[in-house]
Amino acid sequence: MHEENFSTALLMLFIIFMSCESGKKSASDSEKIALHKEAQKDVKEVSQAEILYNQHCRSCHQTKGDGVPGMYPPLANSDWVEGDKTRIIESIIFGLEGPIEVNGETYNNAMPAMGYLTDEEVATILTYVRSNFGNDASAITIEEVAKVRASGK
Repeated sequence: MHEENFSTALLMLFIIFMSCESGKKSASDSEKIALHKEAQKDVKEVSQAEILYNQHCRSCHQTKGDGVPGMYPPLANSDWVEGDKTRIIESIIFGLEGPIEVNGETYNNAMPAMGYLTDEEVATILTYVRSNFGNDASAITIEEVAKVRASGK
């Protein structure tokens, strides 16, 4: 969806650019400016990390990482997210079952294993989560993910 909006906006900008006569003002300039501003509203640069998060995490943990009270733990301002790297890497690759405590609340819902994600994708998603939503934790490297994956848990 984002790619479609981006492509449409780029096409609109190209048409506007091509139709402009350099140095001349015309009655349609205000229309061109309005179209340009509208196109800019549709264009939002989305990082690969955000795309991966939206594809694999958002349905449970929500757009802003707030989770769902009593069901899916928050990733936002999360002591669990900012904590042990190995634990959070394992939760993505191997899944997670049983109760966990996040920010003083207990959650007991299963998280599916996403071992199909590459080491780079896991590192990208976790680095994104650990540095967004009010979190301020260090990055996760591809090497750290590979080491956890190789351990087999």
